[in-house]
Amino acid sequence: METSRVLVVEDEPDVRQLLELTLGLELGLEVVAAVATGAAAVDAARRTEPDLVVLDLGLPDLPGLDVIGLLLAAAPAARIVVFSARDDRESKTAALARGAAAYVPKADHITRLSDVLRDLAPGTTVPTALGDRRTVELRGHPTDPRRARAAATEAAGEWGCPEIQDSLALVVSELVTNAVTHGRGPWRLRLVRRTGYLRVEVLDHGEHPPTIRDADEDSEHGRGLFLIDALTTAWGVEPETEGGKTVWAELPC
Repeated sequence: METSRVLVVEDEPDVRQLLELTLGLELGLEVVAAVATGAAAVDAARRTEPDLVVLDLGLPDLPGLDVIGLLLAAAPAARIVVFSARDDRESKTAALARGAAAYVPKADHITRLSDVLRDLAPGTTVPTALGDRRTVELRGHPTDPRRARAAATEAAGEWGCPEIQDSLALVVSELVTNAVTHGRGPWRLRLVRRTGYLRVEVLDHGEHPPTIRDADEDSEHGRGLFLIDALTTAWGVEPETEGGKTVWAELPC
């Protein structure tokens, strides 16, 4: 299997060195460059064409959110994972809207970043035990959210996570409803149990990522992603190579 190539963009020397060592030794990724500025990142992306980019938003020369678009222009196939000290909803939403595949706060530590990179690395298979996956093919039918909720709560019970069944049902219902309402088929729900958390993935073939919209007290819509942000430890959007996207969310288990 070909080794995935990763570009590290981090202005703190100690953190940059830690990322290089961890991604190279523990994950087996090829670190093609490790740079401290946005301008150097764009140049390195153009030269090395990485599969993955780990990007800090607090760069000394360019706004980190602007760097996301510049990196995607320089290396369109790259998947960008923001690894930032900013742990607020606005930063997460803005980064995903600009094209980042995932957002990991530094408070979640490098172990969480490693898990995300394993999921995103081209051709990587994340090991799970037999029975630790559930897939539900969706039909674009009004009954899809109900079917998805039932599958999710059943899986959480079987996997020893009954305490998250209610939260999981709400998250799954929101993601599936959003995909069926605003995306294009075919649609698919996948549930994966990992060490310490349960991951929800909803695939659709629409082009536009979901966004959190302001909703006042009387609004009937716009609260779905507020709910997901509140109930999960992380969520994000990953583009699919064949078109479309996967919206994912994770709950502790």
